[in-house]
Amino acid sequence: MRNTWHQLGLSLWGRVKDWRYEAQFLSGLNSESFTAESFVHQGATSPYEFKVANNYAGAARLDNYSITGLRIGVSGYFGYTFRNQLKTPGASYSDVRGALAIVAADCELKRWNWIVRGAFDYAQLSDADRISEYSKANSTHHKYQDGNPFHNTNIGSSAMSWSLEAGYDLFSQIRKLRGKQRLYLFGRFEHYDTMLEGTYRSQYRYCAPYRSTVGVNYHPIKQIVVKAEYAHRYFRNPDNHGLSADSPLYVHPYNSEPSFSLSVAYQAWFL
Repeated sequence: MRNTWHQLGLSLWGRVKDWRYEAQFLSGLNSESFTAESFVHQGATSPYEFKVANNYAGAARLDNYSITGLRIGVSGYFGYTFRNQLKTPGASYSDVRGALAIVAADCELKRWNWIVRGAFDYAQLSDADRISEYSKANSTHHKYQDGNPFHNTNIGSSAMSWSLEAGYDLFSQIRKLRGKQRLYLFGRFEHYDTMLEGTYRSQYRYCAPYRSTVGVNYHPIKQIVVKAEYAHRYFRNPDNHGLSADSPLYVHPYNSEPSFSLSVAYQAWFL
């Protein structure tokens, strides 16, 4: 499962033959907004009408297009996250930096009427326990509240996610519709763990779900897609020791979460 955030900064990109590169210098994330459920994702948000930039970060990406229809990419991010807020921490936190490092790899194949994508992300956060301690001590339930709605939670010291999806254009086999409309039948499987490592990992097993999805994407024209999908989100109990889900000894720690979604999306340019 991939996360997206928006930050102010500078970006430099270009392409040399089959290689595309990009480098960014941007404002850092705010560790006060990290949570057990979403790890560092909320760190790009702000409870104020502006964003604090006491810390900075760097990101880089490299993509290769040597094989027709295939893109393979790697990327990385590094920055400090502690003290990127209005309130200055006390002297007892002088050694806390909250260094965040993220590495990722992904690929996409668009060929032979197929779209296939895969991705893997891994992140490491230093001083996770100290940041958890500070955030809870300065949460909205504390007398020193600052309006941030996210903290008062423990966070992990590392997280990871991976996903694989594939879709095939069924209309490519119908001569009258080929190239005019598209109907993709697709499937997706993904897993993420926002408490992969950390002191409080055992208390947050619901932060490591699996999700299976099947659905269709219908494109009546290039700029519009009608999406319908069924998803099944579930959890695995590490104490089951390989027992089958049909076994009477199998323990389901959390309820499964089936869902059905129907939506319409469009793409347009506003000049």
